[in-house]
Amino acid sequence: MKKLEYLDENTGIECYPDYLAHCGEDFNCIEEIKSLSEINWMFYEELIPDHESTIRNFSVNLSSGKQNITINVTPSPFHELLNQIPSIEAFHAEDGTWPHIFSYIVYFVREGYTKEQSITDINLVANEINQDIKVLQSS
Repeated sequence: MKKLEYLDENTGIECYPDYLAHCGEDFNCIEEIKSLSEINWMFYEELIPDHESTIRNFSVNLSSGKQNITINVTPSPFHELLNQIPSIEAFHAEDGTWPHIFSYIVYFVREGYTKEQSITDINLVANEINQDIKVLQSS
């Protein structure tokens, strides 16, 4: 994973061009992809029957074509999930000084894609997850 190169000391990460989200202790994202952050992951995990694995598989038609997505349903699967979407690129970032360094991952639109494509891709994946939740609720 590439290390994030900061623009300057004064520009917040959310103001960077093509910023989508960042994940450290919490997941923070732009308004257009809130559907992903609003998924109740603990509830989703509880719906999965004891005899089934918490690993879920989806096939989603994204802007780059059909993509198989595999996630382990945990309270915070964001990095694992977003890393599988071709229109998104993750960067490692650190803030602070020793011994108070905070490490997190920042997600941007990958070169060659538009922000609209990345937003659509994320929302398509979130929709698949929500459909899986509905299926589990009805069984």
